[in-house]
Amino acid sequence: MKELNRWERFEKSFPFYRMDVNGFMKLVNDARRITQPDMSIPLYETKYITLESLKAVMEKNEMWSAELHSEESGLIKFLNATCLHEGNADQYCIQNLRCIAILWCDGDVKEKVPELYDILQDNDQPSIAANDKDVPPALNTLFDFTGYTII
Repeated sequence: MKELNRWERFEKSFPFYRMDVNGFMKLVNDARRITQPDMSIPLYETKYITLESLKAVMEKNEMWSAELHSEESGLIKFLNATCLHEGNADQYCIQNLRCIAILWCDGDVKEKVPELYDILQDNDQPSIAANDKDVPPALNTLFDFTGYTII
């Protein structure tokens, strides 16, 4: 087994890599529905999930559950430093979670590209315009996670 460099060790210190990107995003969507139970509101309009909803959907996953129930865990510190929705404690931005999932969760290109598409288009639009106002902030968030956000 190859020795991990410091960036790989950092990435592997969180449980994202132990979950497939589709499985992770399914659980995030389940947490969305807990956060916003009104079925008349489309999921894409819910921009954050709560820590409590994330705990609820990750309850059966031992590693995630243990990390989420410890306020001093590296995962909680990481989520609080990188994913807070508009600075609100215990509310995590779905776009940021999606970016982390694309980068760190298990899965191949065929699994990760639809997640990128969902980040770049909203409101279930059938296509992405090159000049769409959502593209620059979404790509900036994704690029930030590949660089200085984790340093």
